[in-house]
Parts: sequence; structure tokens; C-alpha cells
Amino acid sequence: INGNPIKFKGLCKAAGLDVSVDYCTFGSAYFYEYADENHPRGQALRKMLGAKKYDYIVLQDGTPCPFGKRTEALEKLLTLVEENGAKPLLYMRYGYEPDKSKRLAANEDMCKTFMAMGDLYDIPVCPVANAFSDCIVKHPEINLYADDESHHSKAGSYLAAGCHLYSFCKINPVGNAYTAG
Repeated sequence: INGNPIKFKGLCKAAGLDVSVDYCTFGSAYFYEYADENHPRGQALRKMLGAKKYDYIVLQDGTPCPFGKRTEALEKLLTLVEENGAKPLLYMRYGYEPDKSKRLAANEDMCKTFMAMGDLYDIPVCPVANAFSDCIVKHPEINLYADDESHHSKAGSYLAAGCHLYSFCKINPVGNAYTAG
């Protein structure tokens, strides 16, 4: 929603980094769906990985999902990423609860979960949930959520893309000429 991967590409281009971005995304998708070779999402991922080699693959899981189920599926996904020759990266998704205190608590939970997975599998983690919490607290005038109060707004997707630029490319997005409107 709101073209997060395209915003990432725009930020990279403005920073002088030429990247190609593909994505295999579905609404409310979970690692366990992509890990299952019989699930349509798992089939789509395998088709994509079979058609092209990648340098990096960003893995994002929906919320909520039990840690054990998440890591069991992640292990299968990491095998697919390794077979493709890519390096895995984790996208720490933000919480989608409808009120501020619940969002902050959900973001803290996502932080603990994704940092634990990053540590367990030695995978870099992009802390989007932390950035959302910081923005919610320090800049409440910025609406990070779409009208459905679940998905990110244009501002939220831009913040996530900036987090990816900084976390994965080590390029500070502050002052980047690409603003995505």
C-alpha cells in the first residue's frame, strides 16, 4: 500500500544509489504462507525467486503471529533466500492497533520479536516499528496511518522507506531530495 518499495527506490536514486526493486507482496500476508510451497503466496514467491537472482530480499511478516510459528516459517524462507544467493533482511513492521497506547505497545512487541529473530539468525533488522513509535510520540501531528487505521499513510510509507535506506544502505535520509510528494 502506498508504494513503499517505490519510495525506497526514489530515495536511493536521489542519494546516488541505483537499485532495482521487485516485490512479491499481498495484504495481510504471513511468513508461514510464503513458506508453504502449496499456498498461492508461497508459489508466487518461489516463481519469483526461480526467475531472477537477487542481492537482497526483505522479509516482512504480518501481525500478530506466535514467535514459534514465525521462526519455523522464517527458517524455510531463509533456505529459499540462500538458494537464490541473496542476503536476507528483516522489516520490523509497525503495530496497527487503533489507539496510541496500544500502537506503542504493539510496536514494542514487534521490536522485541524482530530483534530476537535478527539475533537468532544473524539478520539485519530495519526498525520501522521504532521509527513509528518515535514519530507518534514526538510528532503526533504527522498521521502515519491510512483512513483504515491499520495500513500506513503516504507519510508512514515514506518513513518506512527512509528507515530501509538508513538500515540497509547506511545512507541517512535526512535532506534527501526525494520527498514522494
